[in-house]
Amino acid sequence: MTVEAPRDVRFLAATVLVAVALAWACFARAALPTRVEGLRLMVASVLAALAFTPVGPRRRQGLLLGLLSAWLLLNLWDARWLSILTTNFTTPGRWASAHTPSNDYWVFYHAARDTYVLGGSPYAVGNNFPIPTYWFIHLLAGAGRLPIEWAGSVLWGLNLLILAASLGAAVLLLRTARPASSLAGVLLVLLLVTTNPVLSAWATGQTIILALGFWVLGALVWDRWRGLGREVGCAAALVIAGMIKPPLLIFPAAFGVRALGEAALGGLRRGGGPSPSARVGWWSVAIVAAFVAVAVVLPGGVTWQTLGQFPQIGHTAQLTIGYELRFNFSLPFILLRKLEQHGLLSLGRWLEPSNTVLGSLAAVLFAVRLGPCPSVFRDLAPGLLIPPLVLGAFESYYATWFLPFLLWVGARAVNGTMPPRAQALAWSGLGLVQVFTSPLFLVGVVLLLLTSDDGRGEAGDP
Repeated sequence: MTVEAPRDVRFLAATVLVAVALAWACFARAALPTRVEGLRLMVASVLAALAFTPVGPRRRQGLLLGLLSAWLLLNLWDARWLSILTTNFTTPGRWASAHTPSNDYWVFYHAARDTYVLGGSPYAVGNNFPIPTYWFIHLLAGAGRLPIEWAGSVLWGLNLLILAASLGAAVLLLRTARPASSLAGVLLVLLLVTTNPVLSAWATGQTIILALGFWVLGALVWDRWRGLGREVGCAAALVIAGMIKPPLLIFPAAFGVRALGEAALGGLRRGGGPSPSARVGWWSVAIVAAFVAVAVVLPGGVTWQTLGQFPQIGHTAQLTIGYELRFNFSLPFILLRKLEQHGLLSLGRWLEPSNTVLGSLAAVLFAVRLGPCPSVFRDLAPGLLIPPLVLGAFESYYATWFLPFLLWVGARAVNGTMPPRAQALAWSGLGLVQVFTSPLFLVGVVLLLLTSDDGRGEAGDP
């Protein structure tokens, strides 16, 4: 009884949070389910109930395949990403510049051009830290020689390749946790890939897919590379992913905390050397410093003056985006906004300090979970859930970076390696990914998988 009590409390808390998240989103008008989304939630509910249903393996397998197929058909029927894609093209099939200011690539293309071609400040157009995203965009644009229509098409093609490669790598990393039924595994991958957040990110040319590709590369290097330079390759990939999408810097930060912690305790341990996690942390610090140095030294690139502009530009951008959004999942922003509305404090003055404190706390707690030598999906992938809770995820396409984590959760749910209650929460979470415009659907799964040891040390985990 003493072992089961904590799991019961966690399950109850996770269920309550999922229900509160759903009610909150509806009342805040952040998400009003359409008919198709309602049907998808119904399929997810049946799958959740199936986890508790005492039916034979053959009948259970048939129901699972049928429900996953229905879910996939609903995804293809909805296909809101098609309308996004078609608005980016004119009748002759060329990318319409009039629509591109709403496109992530439009901002980066012109900011990179201002920086590396015209010798100006990237902040005249963009509001992001100028390295290394602008380098990639500048490279994809043929060093500024390609017009935005052609360069945008290059980015779309590259994003498609990166998405396919990331899926292949994630499936490879799940080698021992794959579903017993290959057909169920294929259906699971297809229904997750055809979710609107993932396809919308590709259709609008979002750089989140570039970040996803580098994150998966870091995980793949950590899992498969056994030779010299394993820690360097992992650190470099995770740092680049974080520089493209700053919330993902939580991974280098956690490894850095691990390195600092071991260095502080090194005198007490009297030798032993840094652990693999600590080495990734030290390399992450060195690579960030190298990026900044090269960006400043590079002719026609970023200067110390433009670097000095970043804090104020970033502050203004956070406030502008946060105030304009109908719903923001950053916990510090929500709390500070409420306090500001009651005249108790200023959101602008306390946003960065609160993010720094909570981000540091998250990095410390995540570093403890990582341990001296983390596994990939058991210890590393759940960290993808930290950024929206602490730093916020502003648009639905940000859910793309959860794809490796969702594949892990889905594979365990399909395989039945999760306890039934955990399977029910997992299917509910995968169903709610179709509805919410911010990652509220993951609240219950966060609590269950980040604070519990379900599946830890199992033979099926990599």
